Amino acid sequence: MKPNNRSPLTDKPLRNPGQSLERLRDDLLLGKVLIPILMVWFMIVMIAWEWWCYFNPTSRNPIIITVVAIITVLYIAFSFQRTWRELKQLRQGIEGEKAVGQYLERLRTQGYQIFHDLIGEKN
Repeated sequence: MKPNNRSPLTDKPLRNPGQSLERLRDDLLLGKVLIPILMVWFMIVMIAWEWWCYFNPTSRNPIIITVVAIITVLYIAFSFQRTWRELKQLRQGIEGEKAVGQYLERLRTQGYQIFHDLIGEKN
């Protein structure tokens, strides 16, 4: 007999308080923090390589890659500063939604049904 790999759950699980904000935060961290940090490290490695080649008997010129790296690092630093503010606001929103969700959970004992993190349509 073949085992049944299907889930016994027929309905989607309820959402947690702040779940959509946490997902937005995670996407923001990946796209605007972690990837730019990797880009900065890549540029640092490129600079180090160019300077190493410069001090060895080769015909390399590290000035161009240094200028490109400095511009890249400055751009990422300014972008990171804006993203950091947005991340702090998201953290505050997540904490607020969790606090309200925990408060609303008390109403279940009175027979109320609680739905967390409902996402409406955007106009």
